[in-house]
Amino acid sequence: MFRELEKVQTSERIVEEIIRLLSDRKLKPGDPLPPERELAQELGVSRVALREAITSLALLGIVEKKWGKGNFISRQLNSSIVESFTKHLIISRQLEIFEIMEARLALESEIAAFAALRRTQEDIKAITSALEKYLNASRMSLKRVEYDKELHCAISKAAKNKMLESLQSAIMGKVFDVIKITTRVGIAYKDTEEEHERIVKAIVDGDSEEARNQMTRHIIRAIVRIFGSEKKLEDEVSERLKILEEKFNH
Repeated sequence: MFRELEKVQTSERIVEEIIRLLSDRKLKPGDPLPPERELAQELGVSRVALREAITSLALLGIVEKKWGKGNFISRQLNSSIVESFTKHLIISRQLEIFEIMEARLALESEIAAFAALRRTQEDIKAITSALEKYLNASRMSLKRVEYDKELHCAISKAAKNKMLESLQSAIMGKVFDVIKITTRVGIAYKDTEEEHERIVKAIVDGDSEEARNQMTRHIIRAIVRIFGSEKKLEDEVSERLKILEEKFNH
């Protein structure tokens, strides 16, 4: 369940991993954490870093330390704490998340164009099925995020380019971790439904230029939604966002 973390990552990243699992509901109030030695090995971190992270989580009221029994997710866990922390992750890692979304912009716009040129009837069925499931899911449901991912994967397969599909898969996990965070803290809009519908229509119609344009607009709007409401942005992020917004407005 836990992902191995990079060696350079600190206890803060361990805290983020626990929060991620809580946001994904893979960890729930009352659940035990693995023994420290086992968890440190699973994460690929030192036990010192892990203990620092556990202490931080305990101070936040997310983890309970039970003497002689181990560490547990607090039964009195307040969901607002998790939501506040996930919002903090967006703020504290602005440039990293912005670059993830930029990579998505560069990649998926062309994928959509190729999908419009190369889609088969089987592809159209998979794409429209994923769209229908997405539209019917609750806007605050993490299941909706999974259907969103299914839709974009179906579009990628329709592009019939294994290299592009592989590149998209490489960033997909990070992209949808961001989407899960925004879903958990309520950054979900009706606009996204209409954007997906326009992308799918262009692909089904075989209009590659329109598919590229609609995917570009969709991802730029997603970036603006994530960062546009932030009161304080890093200078580099602020400048990049300004350029994207100018492009969008044109």
